[in-house]
Amino acid sequence: MQAYTLRTAAVAALMLVPAIAHAQPATAARRAAVAPSGRSGYRLSMADMRRYGATMQAIGLAIKADPTLEDRFTSSGDESVEQIATRLAGVAQFRPAFARSGMTPRQFALTQFTFLGAGMALGAPTGGQTPEQLAAQMGIDPANVAFMRTNQAAIQAMFKELGARLGDDAADTDSDDAPAR
Repeated sequence: MQAYTLRTAAVAALMLVPAIAHAQPATAARRAAVAPSGRSGYRLSMADMRRYGATMQAIGLAIKADPTLEDRFTSSGDESVEQIATRLAGVAQFRPAFARSGMTPRQFALTQFTFLGAGMALGAPTGGQTPEQLAAQMGIDPANVAFMRTNQAAIQAMFKELGARLGDDAADTDSDDAPAR
């Protein structure tokens, strides 16, 4: 069985939105997956990103202790925020992670969707569009793209530190080399 790493957790988290690296125009299913953050008015903040990171760390430790939990963390990519929240809330070993961070499973899923969507818009090939235009097309609040652009270094540092805490030598991901737009 493969050892758990932060990269595994990140990949599992990123599986919420299929074909993230290609950022093709959103299909109806993908748009439904990322649109909740745009419609809800949810705005990313460093406080939420820290709580998200703390939750990821605790979930990572639970998965490290029991690698069979990884499949219960990983999304199929077709789930809504509510479905992911329900699935994660149903895993007894993850409940302490939410209790310690103060983040509900729904807040975690919404932060994850928003973080992924804004990051996808910021890092995707633009085809002549600005990241904000791409975000708007995908149903993502362009303010979250601006947040990601402004806080990219701090967020990368947070995840690098998280990887170190989990003993993950792969925490220094390729995204560290991606240029900010």
